[in-house]
Amino acid sequence: SIGIFFVGTDSECSKEPYDVTEDSFARGARYTSILSVLCGMIVLGMISFEWVCCKICCAGCLEGLMLSAAWILGCAVYVI
Repeated sequence: SIGIFFVGTDSECSKEPYDVTEDSFARGARYTSILSVLCGMIVLGMISFEWVCCKICCAGCLEGLMLSAAWILGCAVYVI
């Protein structure tokens, strides 16, 4: 991707290609975002299954745990 980035502490702009594959922070944020979305999708599947078919034992605890994980991972994207 090509963008305008600040290089150094003198706020000098640089318009050069930026290779994200070598940046561990961008890679970590990408994986954390993917995990957050997957946790949310799992909860959506559990709630949909309960709504359509039947009640799952201890579903409230599992759904709360997965939603908390999705929320924490979503916040971690911005921390990283």
